[in-house]
Amino acid sequence: MLSLWDGVAVMERTLILFKPDAVERRLCGRILTRIEEKGLRIVAMKMLTITPELSRQHYAEHVSKPFYPGLEAFITSGPSVALVVEGPQAVYVMRRMMGTTNGRVARPGTIRGDFGSSMQLNLIHGSDSPESAQREIGIYFGKDPLVSPNYTFEGTTVLKEEHAAASTVGERRPRNWVSRTLATATVAKTSLTVKGRPCKGPWGVP
Repeated sequence: MLSLWDGVAVMERTLILFKPDAVERRLCGRILTRIEEKGLRIVAMKMLTITPELSRQHYAEHVSKPFYPGLEAFITSGPSVALVVEGPQAVYVMRRMMGTTNGRVARPGTIRGDFGSSMQLNLIHGSDSPESAQREIGIYFGKDPLVSPNYTFEGTTVLKEEHAAASTVGERRPRNWVSRTLATATVAKTSLTVKGRPCKGPWGVP
C-alpha cells in the first residue's frame, strides 16, 4: 500500500470525499485546512450530489452487502465535496489523518476522532490504495483536467532528498541510497527553508 523505493516517498494522488454530514455541519473548511497544513495540495475539487447510480459505481464491491442500502441512502442524501489530493504517499497519509471508520473510537487528533461520533456518519472518504485512487478519480472527475501547479514540495514540507526521482515505474535504487544521500546532505550542511524561512542547521533546526 505504501509507495516507496527503499523508504523514499513517492508522489501520489488520492480521491477524497467530504460526505453530506461534513457539508451539512460546515466542516469542509476545517478539514480542508488540515489537509493543506499537512503539506498536501488540492489538484481538483467540486461539489456534487451523488446519485444512486454513481454510488453503486463507487461502492461496487459493497452493493450486495446488507449495509449497502443505508450507505446509499446516506451518501445520496445531500451535497458532497470531491477532491483530488496530491503529495508524498498521499493515500497512506490521508488514511492516517482520517482515523478509523467509527468516530467514537477514532484517535483524538484524527478527523473522525475530533469531529465524529458515528460509524455511518463518518464525514470523509479516502481511497484505500493507489489502485483504488486511480479508479475513483476516474469515476468522479473523468476527463476533467487536474491542475498541476509548477512548484514542488522541496524545502517546504519534506527534504528534496526524500523524493523518488525514478522516471520508470518499478525502478529501484541501491538499498543504501537514502542513507548515503542524507549523509552527504548532513556533511555539506545543506541549506533548507521551511515555509520560506531559512534554517541554520542541516535538518532545519536553527
